[in-house]
Amino acid sequence: MKKHFYCLFLAFFLISSWHIVSAFGNGEIYSGCCKPPQDKWVGCDQLPYNFDPKNTYQLQSLFGKAENKCYAGLVVELTPSVYLNSCGIGTIVRKFQASNNYGSYDYCEQTVTIEGAFDYKLRFPADEELTCGESPASANPRDIIIEESACDLLVVSIQDHFFSTGTGQCGKIFRTFRVINWCEYDGESQPVIIDRDEDCDGKPGDEDVWVIRRPEYHAYVDRDDNEKNTNPKAGERRTCSPSNPKGYWRTAYSKGFWQYTQHIKIGDNVAPTISTTQPQPFCSINNNCDALVEIPFSVDDICTPNDIKIKVFFDGQKTAEFSKGGSYTASGRYKLGTHELEIHATDGCGNSTVKKLSFTVIDCKAPAPICLSGITATLMPTPPDTDADGDGDIDPAAMEVWVSDILKSQTSDCSGLAGYSINRVGETPDINKKSLVLTCDDLGTLDIGVYAWDNAYNPQAIQPDSSVGGPNYTHCKTYILVQINNNRCDLAGPGIGSISGSVHTEGNYGLKDVNIMLVSNDSAFLLTEQSGSYRFDSIPMLADYKVVPSLNSNTREGISLVDLILLQKHVLGIELIRSPYRLIAADINRDGRIDNDDVIELRNVLIGVQSEFTANNSWRFVDASYFFPNPLDPWQEEFPEYISIARMNNAENYGDFVAIKIGDINGSVVADRLSIESRSNEHLNLNIVNQLLTSGAIVKIPVFADLTNVEALQFSLQYNSEKLDLKGIESDIIESHNIIRQDAFGLIHISWDNLEKAPIDKDQPLFYLILQANESVNLDQAIRLNARWAAPAAYKNENIATVHLSFEQYATENNAPILYQNAPNPFQSETTIAFELPEATAATLRIHDLNGKEIWRFDGYFNKGYHQMKLHQEKLNAHGVLIYSLETNLYKAMKKMIVLP
Repeated sequence: MKKHFYCLFLAFFLISSWHIVSAFGNGEIYSGCCKPPQDKWVGCDQLPYNFDPKNTYQLQSLFGKAENKCYAGLVVELTPSVYLNSCGIGTIVRKFQASNNYGSYDYCEQTVTIEGAFDYKLRFPADEELTCGESPASANPRDIIIEESACDLLVVSIQDHFFSTGTGQCGKIFRTFRVINWCEYDGESQPVIIDRDEDCDGKPGDEDVWVIRRPEYHAYVDRDDNEKNTNPKAGERRTCSPSNPKGYWRTAYSKGFWQYTQHIKIGDNVAPTISTTQPQPFCSINNNCDALVEIPFSVDDICTPNDIKIKVFFDGQKTAEFSKGGSYTASGRYKLGTHELEIHATDGCGNSTVKKLSFTVIDCKAPAPICLSGITATLMPTPPDTDADGDGDIDPAAMEVWVSDILKSQTSDCSGLAGYSINRVGETPDINKKSLVLTCDDLGTLDIGVYAWDNAYNPQAIQPDSSVGGPNYTHCKTYILVQINNNRCDLAGPGIGSISGSVHTEGNYGLKDVNIMLVSNDSAFLLTEQSGSYRFDSIPMLADYKVVPSLNSNTREGISLVDLILLQKHVLGIELIRSPYRLIAADINRDGRIDNDDVIELRNVLIGVQSEFTANNSWRFVDASYFFPNPLDPWQEEFPEYISIARMNNAENYGDFVAIKIGDINGSVVADRLSIESRSNEHLNLNIVNQLLTSGAIVKIPVFADLTNVEALQFSLQYNSEKLDLKGIESDIIESHNIIRQDAFGLIHISWDNLEKAPIDKDQPLFYLILQANESVNLDQAIRLNARWAAPAAYKNENIATVHLSFEQYATENNAPILYQNAPNPFQSETTIAFELPEATAATLRIHDLNGKEIWRFDGYFNKGYHQMKLHQEKLNAHGVLIYSLETNLYKAMKKMIVLP
């Protein structure tokens, strides 16, 4: 028994001894049966283009295979541990597993060390000369050239400083290039400065300068990109010590951080530009026969906009001076006649421009007649068969009344008087009509007007026949009491007649369903037909009648944001309403004037806060035959909103009305349907950064909008009042009276305009919402636009633009830049890369393959905020897993994307 045990022990000892000798007998150290390849050290530039540190087959071909000293071939390579930085430098620990004699495994490792090998070239460009008006970008000056290897990660920043010289060479840009190799730079050292006169010829910046970084040496400063040729020749750098060897200027110690400054000279032979438009004639409306002349103009210069001398002359006399470019107004008071404005502008380089234009001051003041307050005229018998007034009827009695019988006193005028005329109210005034023939048809009270006309030619004056241009005129209104004594007008007994007409808008659209009331001893009413016509038949003659139209429904019909803009422009004096009917439409509160109260009420109706006007019907009507004495002031006298027929003696009587939709200032209403303003392709986004609000949290949410070229904006926001409480609204752009809250319904109505075109920073929030969350909720689930109350719209570039509400991803708390995952990912044709910057900065987007080779790059200067860039697969010419990165001076982020074949 002991002998048997001894033999087994001896056999075990001999086998174990053989394994130990195999493992250590030839100086190699490994564990048991597993023998790894020797550790390797390799430069990153020696690796293949498609190197994959986790590809075990590739690792075996590059760095060898492990051996099994016990069983041939039974070795498995496990997943390696990779410790490489973004430059591909570091270590790879390869792990192997080999079966041993005991039914288990032995393990061994190989360490592969990848060392940096920096090999790149930089070309800094020579100085440039440009003409002012050509920016360095538009003139395409030569840019920096970068050639890098897979071991390098180069980032370029460009900073421009402009200096104005005030001479013929009117500007200079110092363009500083800074290049960092992130794989080489220690993060602390100052840049290596490349001199502007590396060839020491006393002509700095006259030629390109190359920096050639080689792995075996620090760097060469050279004339070209080859340090081993004969350019430059040895000794060309004569004035500097030491002189240069053959092939390059000098060597430099590389820190991975380089700096060079290029000078770009800007010459100026472009004169300033003076912009103005030929003004319309200026109206004199006072007894001094002069007018306030205001002519806006602007002066600009490509090179020196802040160094322009401007002089303004009226009729040869200097009236104003300004010291820099911008927008100004030439103004003064000038008498009737033609005058000349002359503007001189000289820039900081001595280039000059002169702009001349003539303008006219015209007489727009009408003479003011004064009428007697009524006279009596007694008809006198006429010979038999006399037609005194020429209307085809026999007039048994008549009387002629002259304008001088009505006029109380003469008046004066800047252009002199042309005369007076007389007419019945409702007739078109005629400057040559000096008298009226009264007959039995006029018995009773006859309303008349006396007109005074001057000798001026006012090109803006609307004449009684609706033509434009002619004398100024105005009138006084009075009456004649027409009676007869000792005679009776031989009139036939009363018969039956009719009254008919139509109701139409200023644009001649017939208006349906207008209530027409015929007021007499017995009143009657009817509704207008589809065409707007009406007719009362079989009504007794020789009675007094009054026709009164009315309609008060669909208050918002025909009203849009455009009407609100036109109303505000009129109130501000930017663009006046010149139609008397549209002026009446703009008098929202019916007080006989147009002011901000009308703006407020129209805005409230437009955004749905009011359903009706407080002191006005939705429609008003004016006798179509009525002539407005002053079309620019329809309230100068009370205009007739009915038609009166006294002692009706004609079988057929007619009366038309002009229908005025209150609030419809642009005349867009069309009968029988709501007029919808045409929408354009323009759009405007309201942007809110989306975030999760936790229960009880109070947050201040900014709402952004790019208001470039936007004159007006309206919308209603609906928030979930069960989940959110609105604590307040703050804005430096929108005035508080333009924000209306209806907390009970969770509604915010906003109407804003910028008709005076004040500059607005697009990075400034339009307003802030101060909200408290009653429960945890995402903003995009609790806030939306509500089009039921106010159609979300903006007036942009003279078009109606569609307004949308969009939510953006919430920024990080440390206010660092964010690189978002590309979408879609994976992709086959195109994808979008998005990022967000906390401040404006230069940044670089780059794409590398897994071997570190750069296959796409974009350098730019970006504003603060959210940016996105579309990327097409054909620009990459690659597929599989790629790395994309965002790099700024202080930040770098990397993500993976997958490109499908």
